[in-house]
Parts: sequence; C-alpha cells; structure tokens
Amino acid sequence: MEGKMKSSWLGLFSLLLCLVGVIFSSTAEAAEETTKVMIHRIVFSGEQNADSAFNNNGQAIKEEELLGGRPLEGATFSVYDVSSRFYELTDTGLEKQEAQKKISEEADQAAEKNELSNYTKVAENQTGKDGIVTFELANYHSGSLGKVYLFMETSVPEQVAYKASNIVVGLPYAAIGSDNILHLYPKNQQQFRRPFFYKYGRQSTDPAEDQKLAGAEFRVYKELAGKTYYLHKDKYNNNNAWVEDETDEGILQVVSDQNGLVELAEYILPAGTYFFEETKAPEGYEITADSRKVKIEIPASFSEPIRVTVGSISSSMNESKVINLKKTDVPPAEPNEPDGPTTGRLPSTAGTSSVSKAARNLPQTGMQQAGSLILLGVILVILAVSIIRKRNHTEEGQ
Repeated sequence: MEGKMKSSWLGLFSLLLCLVGVIFSSTAEAAEETTKVMIHRIVFSGEQNADSAFNNNGQAIKEEELLGGRPLEGATFSVYDVSSRFYELTDTGLEKQEAQKKISEEADQAAEKNELSNYTKVAENQTGKDGIVTFELANYHSGSLGKVYLFMETSVPEQVAYKASNIVVGLPYAAIGSDNILHLYPKNQQQFRRPFFYKYGRQSTDPAEDQKLAGAEFRVYKELAGKTYYLHKDKYNNNNAWVEDETDEGILQVVSDQNGLVELAEYILPAGTYFFEETKAPEGYEITADSRKVKIEIPASFSEPIRVTVGSISSSMNESKVINLKKTDVPPAEPNEPDGPTTGRLPSTAGTSSVSKAARNLPQTGMQQAGSLILLGVILVILAVSIIRKRNHTEEGQ
C-alpha cells in the first residue's frame, strides 16, 4: 500500500515538474516574440543643440550625456508597421539604410497630405513627465523575417518649435540594452516642410467644372530685406541655395504633374514665407495675376498646417486651387470697306459663281454720270442746230 502511495506521489511530482517546464518554456518563447521599446523625448531651450543627435545604439544614455536637454511631456508618438514596404524596397536592390531613409521621407509627405491613415498603425501613446513612452512590439513579420517599424512624432505641445526626427527600426534588435529594453533617442530637428498645391484649368464660369492641369511651370522665391531671392536647383552643402539674379538659368523650375500637383520633390523649406510664381502656362491657357504670386506660409510648429494663399483666398494645401483661364478664340477681323470707287479689276475665282453676268457687267457710278452728260450735250447740239436751220429758212422766205 505504501509502495503504491509513493509511486502516486512521484508520478504527481513528475507531472508538476513537466507543467512548470512547459510554462517557463512558453514564457521564454513569448518573451522572445516581443521587444520592449522605450522612446526618450528630449528638448532644449531655444535653439540650443536643436539639431543635436544622440547615439542610438539601443542603450540607455546617462543624464550627464543629454547635452543639457530636458524631458518633454505630452509628445505623441505613433508606431507604424512598415515591414512590407521595407522588404519591397530592399528587394529592388536598395540598401537597408537607404530604404529606411526613403520610408521616413514618404511618411513626412503622407503627413503633409493627411494620408497617414493609409499606414498600418500598431500603437500610439504620449510621453509622461519623464519624457518617456514605452511600446511592446512583435518581433517577426513572417517566419524568421523581422518586423520593421516607423516611430513618428505626430504632435507636440504648442511651445515646442522642433519635432523629433522619424526613426525606422528593425526587430529583433541585436544590440538591445542590458535591461532587455531597446532605448531610442530621436534627434531634434528644425521644422523643414515640403509645401504643395494644385493647379486647375477653368473653361467656364462654373468652378465645379475646373479640371486638373499638367504642365504649368513655377519658380520659388522669398523676399528678404527688400530683395527677392530665387530657389536654385543646385544645393549648397546639402542645403538650399538662393540667387538674386532672376535671369540665372539654374533657377529651379517646378512643373505641375498629371494630377495638377505642384510640389518640391527633394527640396524642403524651413519655417517662413515663400512664393510660387507661375512663369509658363500650359498650351491653350493664360497666366492669371493670382498665379504669379502664390503665397506659402510654413509655421514654426509641425502640428500647424501649411497655409496657401491665392489672391484673397487662404486654404490648406489639400484644398488649394491655383487657376489658369482658358484662352478665348478671337474671330478674324472684318475687311474694311473702300472709301471711294475702285478701278481695279476683281480677280477671278475657280468654280461656279452665283453672281449673274449682268451683275458682273454693271457699269460703275462714275461711268453712268459721264454717259448722262454726253447724252445731254448731244441733245443740246441737235436742238441748237434745229434752231439755226429754222432761222435760216425763215430769212430765205422773206
């Protein structure tokens, strides 16, 4: 009996050991399936170290190495799964770093156009008083293929003039911190934006019939201290170059595409006021006064929209409309009527004519008057001859 009891207890103990092993094994596997990512948002007073970048090696940075920055509370970070786009780019031969940069640039453009809803958002949260926000993210995209995430600051408190740069990270991360947390420190960057607006052609008085117009050419300029400077197509030290000579052949020309979109491709602008000047309208259209000075206002805060002013109408970029008017056909001028009689002969024309022969042979007015005078003269001569003969005949009779 005792032997059977011992066997039962040993069996139950072994079963418990197995269950504990399975539980710990499952927990370990679950831990490897996700990574804890901690975003540290640091800001600086004024423009001090505004463009400073931290060494993002996955490790936590000591407070004395924060370059005098302070934690920012209330910054919203959104996390997007960009794995498919990343592998799509690398499959074309693009290097990983280049693919990460392109994804970041595409996201900025999508944000300007309010198209971030097209991205797959997996998490969103705000930083606390310590400037930290934490996300628990899955490691794998498909099989052993790792996930790739875009971390994007989508809003900041009003007093902050600089936004955090985008970070594109692939998981699982090899150089994770000793605390099993991936620490990321976004770079503070000045507000560089990529403005755009839409070009339309108008053929009637009904704005609803306006059509998107391709082929309109613009140049970009800014006004500073009473002078005008034009954006040059060649950059200087990777920054925008501006020239005062409006005849410079290197001035950047921006052309509207088939959707009527006018935007700066690889050129971005800091906060300030700029103007787009239309220099050439598409064939069949004419430039309006408003299209010669399209005002672009880029605010200091990234959370504020860019404003586009055309004439007296100010709107967001998505709602903007710059109009070209359709040229009207001018009828040919009527030939002037001659002031006096013409003596020249009319040229003959091929084919039949509906004008009668009699009409073609009608004498001119001057000729009719001359014929009447001659007839009158003949009558007077005959009358005079008759009178003379009659007088002579009377005298002979006497």
